[in-house]
Amino acid sequence: LFTETPIQRIIHNAYAPPERLASAPSVGTPLRIGFLGRLDPLKGVELLLDTLLNKLADRSWTLTLAGSGSAAGNSAPDDEAKLIGNAPDPRIRFLGFVRPANLLSQVDVLVVPSLWAEPLARVTFGACAHGVAVIGASRDPGKLSYASSGAGAPQRMCAELFRLKIGADMIHVPYKGSGPA
Repeated sequence: LFTETPIQRIIHNAYAPPERLASAPSVGTPLRIGFLGRLDPLKGVELLLDTLLNKLADRSWTLTLAGSGSAAGNSAPDDEAKLIGNAPDPRIRFLGFVRPANLLSQVDVLVVPSLWAEPLARVTFGACAHGVAVIGASRDPGKLSYASSGAGAPQRMCAELFRLKIGADMIHVPYKGSGPA
């Protein structure tokens, strides 16, 4: 249709969907929680660790953190070492920088606990495309929301199980299809 049209610009923030979706969680196994992003205080990593280690320590979960760097995009080994030192729990693993698919294939739910207004939380697109539920915290304490590709979607079921496990009040935001979610 547009064979004669020259390419004029790049589509930024485009996302290539995965070849296969993540596997469904097994009944009776710990909830596999993931974090993917910069290991930066504004991204809420410390809040996530504090919540899991102090408020949900008696629950059945594992946490896999993937990411590195600081707000400026520079390597921050001291910050990373501090995070690792503050999380000696054997249920927590640090992968460092990995491709999103490497993390998303290992988790049931991705938590995006940013403490600032994310202009484009691109990690959520990838998670939904992989069939992984996303739980995002708003800047208002105590208010949690999550997106899924619809009322009966596997992501919704996983997030509802998570909600029941932690006893949180969460708002479901359904979309038509996994792409928009």
